[in-house]
Amino acid sequence: MRSLHQVRIITKQDHEYYLKDFGEEPKSFQCYVNLELGLLYDEKHTIISVTFLKKKTVIIVYAMKIE
Repeated sequence: MRSLHQVRIITKQDHEYYLKDFGEEPKSFQCYVNLELGLLYDEKHTIISVTFLKKKTVIIVYAMKIE
């Protein structure tokens, strides 16, 4: 089975958009990043790396299986 590597960049602006739409949770940026990681896990993607570039900017590299 092959895999495709994807990159997800999460910024402060993404978090602010999320809070406008779903203000009840998660409140902090760290909780939002954890939510995104959980969603990728739930979709059966493999997390390869999580890198914090600067304050409130995160890069997640993950692999998707291709059948």
